Amino acid sequence: MKDKKEQIIHWTFPYWGPLLFKSKIPLNKIKYFLKKAVNKQRYNTKLAGHIQKEFVYPAEILQKELYPYFKAYLNAATKFYNKQQLKNHVLSINQVAWINYMKAGEFNPPHFHTGGDLSFVVYLQIPKALEREHKAYKGTACGPGGIEFINETHRDRGYNVNSVTYFPEAGDMFIFPANLYHCVYPFQCKGERISISANLKWLENPPMEHRT
Repeated sequence: MKDKKEQIIHWTFPYWGPLLFKSKIPLNKIKYFLKKAVNKQRYNTKLAGHIQKEFVYPAEILQKELYPYFKAYLNAATKFYNKQQLKNHVLSINQVAWINYMKAGEFNPPHFHTGGDLSFVVYLQIPKALEREHKAYKGTACGPGGIEFINETHRDRGYNVNSVTYFPEAGDMFIFPANLYHCVYPFQCKGERISISANLKWLENPPMEHRT
């Protein structure tokens, strides 16, 4: 008796949840950002992190240098959310940017941002010692120096993937909804884990100065 012809099952699934955009900036831009850090005005009282060295960073520098990445995000968001009108938007840094110099024992607890529609982080330095410490980590969590993004729509993990973790490299850039929970895990080694961040706002009919 011949076997019955295998039934063909057609299926689809939606892409849903928040868009977590990941890109990479070149080495020369990393060096430029580090060179332009002023580190005169502290910003600790405005941030959630248990980090001693947190300073205001010149937002106009980031707006100019990262504009191509903001534009790339809009292209990705247009496809992800299936909203063609996003191509006509512009992303602009909302007032203040900041730079964090994270050292041993410091951390960023689970938190979200209230100063814009989106947020971003760019990593400028990851110590070699931290790379070794993270590689040697044997636990089940994100690991030392890692960042975790947490979608709180559903708390029951089950078959729902509600968190994404990364151990960042220098040059990594993430853009994500400002209300997306995220946290950074502490580490023990010497050296500084340096990152810059800011909140972004959508501009539907942006003036010309925001298009460059």
